[in-house]
Amino acid sequence: MDIITKIKSQHTKSEWKMCLNPDQCYAYINRQKEKEKIRSKRKLEMTKFEENVMAGMSNDIKFSRPNIDAGSKSETFRVSCRIRGKWKKYSSSVPFAKAVSEHIIEEKKWILHNNSPKLDIYINMNDECIIVGASLTDKPLSLRPYMSHITLRSTICHIIVKASKIMQGFTVLDPMCGSGSILLEAAMCIKELNIIACDIDSNKLLSAQCNLREIGQASIILSDTSSIPLLSSSVDAIICDFPFGQKHTTSKPYQSLLIKMIRESKRVLRTFF
Repeated sequence: MDIITKIKSQHTKSEWKMCLNPDQCYAYINRQKEKEKIRSKRKLEMTKFEENVMAGMSNDIKFSRPNIDAGSKSETFRVSCRIRGKWKKYSSSVPFAKAVSEHIIEEKKWILHNNSPKLDIYINMNDECIIVGASLTDKPLSLRPYMSHITLRSTICHIIVKASKIMQGFTVLDPMCGSGSILLEAAMCIKELNIIACDIDSNKLLSAQCNLREIGQASIILSDTSSIPLLSSSVDAIICDFPFGQKHTTSKPYQSLLIKMIRESKRVLRTFF
């Protein structure tokens, strides 16, 4: 009767009538017990896993940021976590970040502050490694001191430059430079570049001139992308943020503008793939 009562409490009337056979009842209870054992085992594995990670963090992580006092009890922090691969079966990102936060509060006596913390801690876990990082500044990378007129974020510019595989000594052209954000990032990442900035908007070129003065010599040219005033085969690389109409617009049809730009790019590039 106890078994049937338990089944009744967990199922509708139509469902528990099918389980009145004693063998079926015992089989059902055994399955539930097995599921509970699996859940308990995973919970225990997760607890041990958290303890090992916490121990590693306590021994290995050193916060060297100048304005963070490791012994201060009034510092605020936030933990962000991303879990991929085999670790997902132990925990998801949110509960693991919570566990790390509780450990830091216990060990360092810091205050958890998710809105505007003094220290951001990032944890990235995958099948190959666990990466733990801390923010070095509370200012975003887009607010760099050498850029007075900001359009495209510096982090995006950096990705574009790295993807373009520009090498030292290259002549680099941006036919739609705007305020010169991409060219400036290229010059900051790679030394001895010959920078050529072109744009049809004279006001944008003034901003580009102001930004690019930090890198020294740069050619600023007022021109249309469909007619670039450069010799054929005179440029090693072209990097450009083409206007797709989301943030920047153009009076000309995008398709025809893109075709003309590609045609001119092929002409001025030394090698066109």
